[in-house]
Amino acid sequence: MLRVSDGQFDTKKVLRAIATVGDTLDLIGRTITGQTSSATAIIENVFKFQIGENLVTEFILNEDTITGTFQTDEVVRGTETDESDVFIKATVTG
Repeated sequence: MLRVSDGQFDTKKVLRAIATVGDTLDLIGRTITGQTSSATAIIENVFKFQIGENLVTEFILNEDTITGTFQTDEVVRGTETDESDVFIKATVTG
């Protein structure tokens, strides 16, 4: 028996990075900016997992808010709140 596809395919825009300053979980719903590329995006969700000795953060980006292209090895940063002046930073991995 075959089932007809409903045509709803879910693809996510994912950016992986290694946190350098702060807790990247605090960036959910916030905008991040690439330091060298000036690319921006809003974070929909964050997942963390271990690869070897590195704790990798996987950012799920809102596809409609992505402007520009994030580059490998660049630092991305964002704040926990609009009033915060302390940046949470992570380095994009390949």
